[in-house]
Amino acid sequence: MTGAVVLPDGTVVHGRGRGQALPDGPPPDFGLYLGLARIRTQRHTGWPTEWIDRPDFRTPRDDDAAAQAIVRTHAVARSGRRVERG
Repeated sequence: MTGAVVLPDGTVVHGRGRGQALPDGPPPDFGLYLGLARIRTQRHTGWPTEWIDRPDFRTPRDDDAAAQAIVRTHAVARSGRRVERG
C-alpha cells in the first residue's frame, strides 16, 4: 500500500492528505481524520469515518475523545481492515 505506515506492533495505516487522490487499489474500509467539526459534516468519503475535532492545527478540543478515537481506529486497522488517516 503506497504511503502506508507500519506501526511498531505491525499494524498498517495509510496516510493521505485531504487534497491528494486515492492510491491505486481498493478504497479504505475506515478513515480517521483531523479537522473542524463544521467541515467534517460537509465531507463524504464513501466509507465509515471518524473525526477528531482539531481547530486550526492546534491540539484537539477534547483530548480524551481524540485518544479514544485513535484506540478505536487502531483496533479496526489491527483487525486487518484497510484504514486511512488524514
